[in-house]
Amino acid sequence: MQFYTYLWLREDGTPYYIGKGKGDRAFIGHWTRSKRKYMPPPKERIVVYLAESEADAFDTEISLIWYYGRKDLGTGLLVNTSDGGQGTSGIIFTEDHKQKISKANKGKKHTLEARLKMSAAKKGTHLSEQAKKRSVCLGLAEKHLRKLRKNLERQRKANAYQKNSVEK
Repeated sequence: MQFYTYLWLREDGTPYYIGKGKGDRAFIGHWTRSKRKYMPPPKERIVVYLAESEADAFDTEISLIWYYGRKDLGTGLLVNTSDGGQGTSGIIFTEDHKQKISKANKGKKHTLEARLKMSAAKKGTHLSEQAKKRSVCLGLAEKHLRKLRKNLERQRKANAYQKNSVEK
């Protein structure tokens, strides 16, 4: 997959965020460590620099962040909270690590406030055509499974009835 470095531009054309990505990363919102979400600007205000490799994309990201500077350090105009070059793209968790994550999250429930926030965030959003198709497929698969379960249950009852009739 093609890696790239992207800039999110303000209305006046100055960048406010620089990142490295692949796929649709430049076009979706990002959460910060402080739980703040940055939303991307309209597509016409996103600049993408294609890279030969992930390392090249990281190098470009680092250079651009250095050039434009960071607000939090008082060196520039970007809202970035790091100098770039970090990332976990392509990370593969071991089974042990997956188990630890699973165990840590078991039994956790979202508060009512959190559930309401998540609900509000989803309102008014639209699924992509691909997501709609996947959803329809999953719905059809679920409908098919319910039908199969119902038929199996009917069959079990019929078999049990026949078995009881034969024994008497």
